[in-house]
Amino acid sequence: MKTSLLIILSVCIISCSKNKQLPASPTPQPQVDSSLISFRFNDTLVTIKGGLNSYVTNREGVYASKVLTPYPKWVYNIIAQSGFYNDLYLQIYTDSLLVQSYNYFLTQPYYWVVPDQGLFLGIGYKNMDYQIYLPSDSVNVNITRYSNGYISGTFSADLTPMDVANPIPGSTKITDGSFQNLQVVY
Repeated sequence: MKTSLLIILSVCIISCSKNKQLPASPTPQPQVDSSLISFRFNDTLVTIKGGLNSYVTNREGVYASKVLTPYPKWVYNIIAQSGFYNDLYLQIYTDSLLVQSYNYFLTQPYYWVVPDQGLFLGIGYKNMDYQIYLPSDSVNVNITRYSNGYISGTFSADLTPMDVANPIPGSTKITDGSFQNLQVVY
């Protein structure tokens, strides 16, 4: 009896002392954020990458949001930022964002316009602000995809530099604008 107890105890001790390897847990793969916005600012290419998480963490990235305005209307904001004075703020005033074109041509100074009349675009670039502000300024946005809370599309604009001494309407050209896979925050 002592011998069998000794054998059982020895087997238990030996089995407990073995170096057991646990199966490796899968390594979490980093999520690749393919959100980006790019455009030509008077023929200079500007690209801002990174989505909502990058924007929240680093203040560099691009995302979209839906917000109720006091007018009462909804506004979809597209916000992009990369560093100091390299940002874009686009607003589309609509209750339901659709896959379609949104066009706005300013016929009177923006400060006389009720701000829910279509589109607004402001860009900060190289220590200057540019906006749809004076007559002849315009913004064109084409939503090409809106699916599962993400949007993609294209845009162009003629903007006024906000140099109060010499604001030349429509003198800043935004061309080849595109945004891809922007998460819409509701």
